[in-house]
Amino acid sequence: MTVLWSTYISAEPSSVESMDLKFNVIKTEFENKKKQYALKSDTPEQGWSLKWEPLDEDDINNIFNFYVARSGTYEAFYWYHPYEKTTLTQETSASTTLHVAQTMRVMVGDIILINTDVRTVASVDDANKHIVLTTNVSAAIGSVVQLRYTVRFGNELSLQTIKAWLYTLGLTFERDMG
Repeated sequence: MTVLWSTYISAEPSSVESMDLKFNVIKTEFENKKKQYALKSDTPEQGWSLKWEPLDEDDINNIFNFYVARSGTYEAFYWYHPYEKTTLTQETSASTTLHVAQTMRVMVGDIILINTDVRTVASVDDANKHIVLTTNVSAAIGSVVQLRYTVRFGNELSLQTIKAWLYTLGLTFERDMG
């Protein structure tokens, strides 16, 4: 069962930096110096680095205990990016198509939160800023739309590294695209 980060960790990071998308490309260089490239997977890797202002010992322990409960980088969990939100630009009533103010990195099958309603994305039209859902939703103009990412910890951690990294390097989350 996948759990929600915010259920256990209430302290919002002071900054969330998006890392570059990485693609799984195999490069083969032959003896004659010619190169051949192959795309091993068409799904890119996406990650974020989260940094906090100084936290109290309880918050640090909660983050470490959450990490231990996930068996480190093994178990994925749900995470709502605290600063990556958008709003509806058109009221929707019993509709599956949402008109959003900006395009997030939404993919088919992703879960989005519209105010308190959780819905699954059926298709995305970036050019027209439309997200089509698998089920109907009613929401007013200005309703907050937020993407629920399935992520894992991006690196091995100890309690000591968490204490040091939260303020300087931050925690790394990697999106689970599989």
